[in-house]
Amino acid sequence: MPRIAWLCEFPSICGGEAMMLELMDKLPWTPRETLVVCPGGGDLQQALVSRGLPQLSVDWKLLGASASDRAARIGELLAGEQVDLVHANSLSMSVVSGLLSASHHWPCVAHARDIMGLSARRAQAISQNRLVMAVSRAVADHLESSGVDPARLVVAPDGIDCRRLSPQRVRPGVLRRELGVDDATPLVLCVGQVGPRKGQDIFMAAAEVVAGREPRAQFVVVGTRLSEKPEVVEFEAALHDRARRGILSGRSHFLGWRTDVPELLRDADVVVNAARQEPLGVVILEAMSLARPLVATAVGGTEEQLEHERSALLVASDQPLALAEAVLRLLGDSTLRKALGRAARQTIEQRFDVEQAAARVERLQRQSLNEC
Repeated sequence: MPRIAWLCEFPSICGGEAMMLELMDKLPWTPRETLVVCPGGGDLQQALVSRGLPQLSVDWKLLGASASDRAARIGELLAGEQVDLVHANSLSMSVVSGLLSASHHWPCVAHARDIMGLSARRAQAISQNRLVMAVSRAVADHLESSGVDPARLVVAPDGIDCRRLSPQRVRPGVLRRELGVDDATPLVLCVGQVGPRKGQDIFMAAAEVVAGREPRAQFVVVGTRLSEKPEVVEFEAALHDRARRGILSGRSHFLGWRTDVPELLRDADVVVNAARQEPLGVVILEAMSLARPLVATAVGGTEEQLEHERSALLVASDQPLALAEAVLRLLGDSTLRKALGRAARQTIEQRFDVEQAAARVERLQRQSLNEC
């Protein structure tokens, strides 16, 4: 059997790492056939240990300033590991794996989970992978327009374990007990890494409108800021300042980094994704699997996940008033909330189940190995 090395960029479990773990739980490769190369000391390392998966801890910054330096060093580290295939788990790691493939002639595949600007040099490096699995058509189109070889691209959406993550298995009550509110209190929840791309500023602006017309509503932001860029630090500070003053004072809650997001989602009357860009929203998949009613911006891969008026309400990005009106509509119509939740759950079962996703990834990995 082959041995597959996965390249991970971060030590924490964000969307891409969570989806990789979902896949690993369903892929046929045993721990002996798996090696995860990742920074140590974070939640990801703990999750790998709990699964009995071997890992190689690296500090990407210490491996070199450039992707070519990192590829050369990773090639040296993997040379003695009897690796048959390298699988990069993010767009940045796809550059490293592409350069590794070109310099060491290793079969490499990549998962593209981001929509971001690419230089011609990085696009060329990504094209050195045997396959580039884009998690949505929106991601694939962006990569092609950026110069990635379209012959290398294949759309391979992520999936959720919808048997584990179901309304029957994830019981409500955690969030309401934590906030000290009863079942009659409307809870509006926004989950994601704190930063401009996720649009928490639009969520807060919409919350002010909703709060003025639904005096019982409470607003919850789940997620942390990982970037140290000054503009992102200022963005987060502005969110907290807005929550402290005016109509949102005492009605908005910042819960930070959480490992129990499904339990929090289960209590939400409305889940909001206000992102300005979204390759394929993991929190959207989780909310869909839990049959939660969603309001989301029609950007990136979100329109491939959700259908307006059938499984969610979709609005344009950067439109807080439209977002607020959609939230108010759902808060005032329990029948619509239930109908959207049921349709979202059906969509997960039919199109985004992790068993389907894992079977697809296994087939593509084997295809790449057979090309050796």
